[in-house]
Amino acid sequence: MIEEPKPKEYYEILRRMTGEERMKIAFELSEMTRQIMIAGIKAQNPDMTPEEVEHEAFRRMMLWHKLNSLKRPSKS
Repeated sequence: MIEEPKPKEYYEILRRMTGEERMKIAFELSEMTRQIMIAGIKAQNPDMTPEEVEHEAFRRMMLWHKLNSLKRPSKS
């Protein structure tokens, strides 16, 4: 089994990366998360069309965004 880096080591690895490298990782993680969500929607709703799956994925992302924005303190 591969040992995961400890938080301190992980942050050191990130610090050595360029901004472009960190951004690439962020986009890859975002896309991976989206694909996992879509797989879950398909598993729970096998009769959905691809368009319905995309619509549901979009709905969930917008709901998450709305809920997440409510948690942030307002800027004054």
